[in-house]
Amino acid sequence: MKIEPAAMEVLSAKVRTDPRHGLLLCRPASSAHADLFRTTLVQYFLDKQAAGIIRVSQNAILYLVPPGDFVTEHLAVRNWGGPTE
Repeated sequence: MKIEPAAMEVLSAKVRTDPRHGLLLCRPASSAHADLFRTTLVQYFLDKQAAGIIRVSQNAILYLVPPGDFVTEHLAVRNWGGPTE
């Protein structure tokens, strides 16, 4: 899924209103893992300007969204803080 305003608005609405959708926010467990985390999975999605979509089951979908405005806004809304960089 391309990271475009319209697509992110649809995803945001799903997360807020559909109990089958949720956010999985991943951060490296330590600074030792941060470089590996950023240079592999995260960098792949940043380069593609895309989010990954995984259908876990018939009733569950997992979205992999790289760091950016969408993630920052959802962290702020839930008062979970923001990026450390």
